[in-house]
Amino acid sequence: MLRNTRLSAALLAAGVAAGFTFAAAKAQTAPPEPTVKATKPLLFMLLPYETKAQLAARTGAAQKNYWGTWAAYGKKLAEAGVLAGGSALQSPSDARTLRTRNGKPQITTGAYSDTKEQITGYLTLRVGSMDEALRWAAECPAVKNGGAVEIRPTVPTMASDRQ
Repeated sequence: MLRNTRLSAALLAAGVAAGFTFAAAKAQTAPPEPTVKATKPLLFMLLPYETKAQLAARTGAAQKNYWGTWAAYGKKLAEAGVLAGGSALQSPSDARTLRTRNGKPQITTGAYSDTKEQITGYLTLRVGSMDEALRWAAECPAVKNGGAVEIRPTVPTMASDRQ
């Protein structure tokens, strides 16, 4: 448990040194111990979020630079052997949302909800812990561009999760 506390403190210090600010959802002195110890790497989904304004600002050289940072990030993840998959997503206006109303399918154009931020892609990482997933997420270009990244462990029920 002491190791986790040191690691979390080191991550926080590194983030502050890099200019990030943190808002705590609830005070914790250390991450909770997992109820099941992992005997192999786990899958974590990284969901980058950016605002419409951030997306609109990427034109010309800024767009080329942005995608260059994503290419470098993807290469770093792949070389480290932690990248299990991922892709950028097209605009929410290209999405379709399927619901069932009164037993009948209803399709609407656009994303599920109109929010301030939108999911711009996804990455699946195969790492040993949430702390490791957080370290990789801190390097995500979306975060460095002022966006956010949601890090969520997957439920290991699919055959591909049991490798």
